[in-house]
Amino acid sequence: MVLFCVACGVACCNRYGEAEARLVAIDSLVCGQPDSALSLLADINGDSLPTDLQAYHSLLTVQALYKAYIPATSDTLIRRAWDYYRDHGPYDRRIRAMLYMGTVAEELGHPDSAMRWYKRTELESRPDDHYHRGYALEKMAILYELNLKKRQSIDMYRKAMEHFSKNDTSNYLFCCQRLSQLYQADGIDADSTMYFIHIVKEVATARNDSTYQAMALAAQVYKLFYDSCYEQSKTVAITAINDFRNYIPTDCWFFAAQSLVKLGDVDSAEIYLNLAPAPVTVADSTLCWHTKALVQSSKGDWKQAHLYEVLSDKIAENEVQNRNALSLSAQEKEIEKEFEARQSQSRQNTKMVIIMAIFAVLLATAMWMFAKSYFQRRKTEEQLRQQIKWLEQNHLSEINKTSLELANTKAQLQTKIDQLRTSQSDADFVKTLYAHLNAAFERNLQPLGEIASDYFQSDKNATLFMSRFQKQFKQLWTNNDVWRQIEQHINDTHNNCIIRLMRLHPDLSNEELHLVMLTILDFNSMAIAICLGYKSQNVVYAMKSKLKKKLHLNSSIEEYLRILE
Repeated sequence: MVLFCVACGVACCNRYGEAEARLVAIDSLVCGQPDSALSLLADINGDSLPTDLQAYHSLLTVQALYKAYIPATSDTLIRRAWDYYRDHGPYDRRIRAMLYMGTVAEELGHPDSAMRWYKRTELESRPDDHYHRGYALEKMAILYELNLKKRQSIDMYRKAMEHFSKNDTSNYLFCCQRLSQLYQADGIDADSTMYFIHIVKEVATARNDSTYQAMALAAQVYKLFYDSCYEQSKTVAITAINDFRNYIPTDCWFFAAQSLVKLGDVDSAEIYLNLAPAPVTVADSTLCWHTKALVQSSKGDWKQAHLYEVLSDKIAENEVQNRNALSLSAQEKEIEKEFEARQSQSRQNTKMVIIMAIFAVLLATAMWMFAKSYFQRRKTEEQLRQQIKWLEQNHLSEINKTSLELANTKAQLQTKIDQLRTSQSDADFVKTLYAHLNAAFERNLQPLGEIASDYFQSDKNATLFMSRFQKQFKQLWTNNDVWRQIEQHINDTHNNCIIRLMRLHPDLSNEELHLVMLTILDFNSMAIAICLGYKSQNVVYAMKSKLKKKLHLNSSIEEYLRILE
């Protein structure tokens, strides 16, 4: 039975690994060969896969459909992927699911929702993830352009170019081509128009790519036409149509026809107008009816020309009204505020964790030292009792003392026990000292909190944060009165250890003397590092090693201090 269960488990693992490997292989085909990817995905029953692979299968299907120019009819698949990757899975798949939530929303006719998803993708993508961040900016620029917000669209395209220029030539040139047309449509920045046109032409020529060459020629046609260079506009447009018929944008046909009308060649204009592909966008439809109106007016048919112009204006007016009803900028700003709120809450939580961790370290150190000192005092008392008992049993015969001397010795030892009980022990002293430092720490808590806040507002400069934090914390120990109290306590309870140490070694520095004091009080290396403001325990070890050489010791510092006591 056990062997059967093991065999079933191994078989399941093998099937899981095989299914994941197939999906990973399909993932490599989605961008370059979406049709092949769709065919392979159709051979896999996504509903029979484990939850994580179901999400992966759904994500790849949505991505392949988008790359194959097949419009989405439902958001079921991308919702399944996002519901899983929202809280699970690797970063790459989560950010892709977020991005394609936007593309599906856009294809389903919800540009406001699409804008929210694209903005989230931009804000939550990693700084080095140039593709997804740039692509999200490009999609936002397209939404703004479709909603006739040229200034916002130009800003987004320029931001997207900063990411695409690193590794994605295709999207980089698309942004250049759109920027050239937007600047041309504004009619206020001819230099920027020509700058972006030249970029597209240079890259297209260098790569000998028909798609990019067609984009460059189309941009040049728009520029020449709006500059009233109709002869040149006609020549470039006809060349582009003849050489790159399958790649040239639809509106290039209409600009060719309008240029011919402006030059008086109405018959040729009508030929190009009839041969033009059917408009697929509202902008193309508006341009098509306007071109037909120009042709009819040139032929003298003013009534038909007026009907075509009214139709063109109506389409454009309806589009403007529909687009202006959307509040894409408000959606973008709302997402920014939500993201900033999450970031602020995260910073506050991290700051509180740091402060609580510091308190926990100090409290744990004090409790450990108190417990150690308590048990050490109990052990000393027991040793004194044993000595008294031995003296009583042996009647001081070995040292030939009289009974009076025995009584005096017993009284002295009992007095020592009483003093030990009543005098302040190391643990009590450290406890008192901790209370003093804790009060000082609370007074300095606000500066420490401000330093922790600066850490998150200065690109998380860990070195600068640690330097400022340790400097502020070290100020709690620079009070000479604190060190005088520690020195007085050690001399009172450890047989004037510090006085004799300074007589033997008068060249000790204050830092070395502080290290010795904390070692006598049984502070461990971590506690010493905190108290003296060191970056780590390794500094304590190095200081002790240096001090050992300075004192010419063969034994450890701890053993030498015990002998001195």
